[in-house]
Amino acid sequence: MHPGCAGKYRLDGLVVACRYRGPVKRAIAKVKYKWIYDIEKVFVDLLVKNLWRFDLPKDVILVPVPLHVKRKRWRGFNQAEILAKHLATIFKVPSANLLVRSKETKTQVGLSRDERKKNVKDAFSLHLFRHPDTERSEVEGSLIKGRDIVLVDDVFTSGATMSECAKVLKRAGAKSVWAMAVALG
Repeated sequence: MHPGCAGKYRLDGLVVACRYRGPVKRAIAKVKYKWIYDIEKVFVDLLVKNLWRFDLPKDVILVPVPLHVKRKRWRGFNQAEILAKHLATIFKVPSANLLVRSKETKTQVGLSRDERKKNVKDAFSLHLFRHPDTERSEVEGSLIKGRDIVLVDDVFTSGATMSECAKVLKRAGAKSVWAMAVALG
């Protein structure tokens, strides 16, 4: 971990498969903006082939970076969710949507590092589950407290989005929060 990145509510590390350029950049754009999401299998293979060097903790849970409900409805899917589900199946670990994007944000494309941080500040919160006995909504804290979590997304650029997600998860008691992305931009 880079000393400037270390902190109580920050990411504990980052795993990426490749750089965000050339064919990978074009493929990710096709997934996001042209709804060609079967390419995700290629991204999963890229990640799997590059993860052989890393041991996932036994109690890890994969958590996709959420889209705002309006953007997910417009796109029809969340590419990070598809990635997390495929990876969970391959590595035989759970995947869960523990976060929601509670604030609608602008796309991060074209924003500076500082603009990206401001754009996603306080944009995420814990997903609430309806308790079957009490009918009250509550956070499923047992899924987070003391667990190792790996956030999954397609691109890691400035780290602003995943850092905001890590902050929410660590405040909820996560033991560690790592970022995993197909490409580093």
